[in-house]
Parts: sequence; structure tokens; C-alpha cells
Amino acid sequence: MSYALIDTPLGPIGLGWESETLTGVDLAPEAVPGATPASNQGPPAAIARQLAAYFADGRCRFDLPVAIAGTPFQRRVWSAM
Repeated sequence: MSYALIDTPLGPIGLGWESETLTGVDLAPEAVPGATPASNQGPPAAIARQLAAYFADGRCRFDLPVAIAGTPFQRRVWSAM
């Protein structure tokens, strides 16, 4: 997994991804066990573009591939959101 911190109007957030698939968004980023720093590169272009559009006007519709991992309860909550 690759990981990078990006600056946003909310402050820094952490993004995790594998290939072009978003694997995590951390609103209170710290060290992420098992993550590989992104070596001075940010997230893949599609992820960066859609997040920038969201923070620019809030009307972005996300269509990113996402790999969701969590407990059955967490997945039900995320699905409801």
C-alpha cells in the first residue's frame, strides 16, 4: 500500500491506495503501519483530481475504485452512509 499526506481545507489528510484503488482516507493522520511512503509522489491522478474537485465546490461525484476492509458492522455503517 502507498500512503501520502495531502493538504486540504480541513487540514492534512492521509490517503492510502494500491494501484488506482483507494484503500483508506485518514482525517487524523499519523504513522500508518505497513504503509510505504509515496516517494515524493502524490496519489494517482484520478484520486487527486476528484478530491480537488470536491474541495473546490463540494459537488463532485466520486467514481473511484475503493477497496473497503472492516468488520461486518463497519461495512454496514459505511454502506448506509
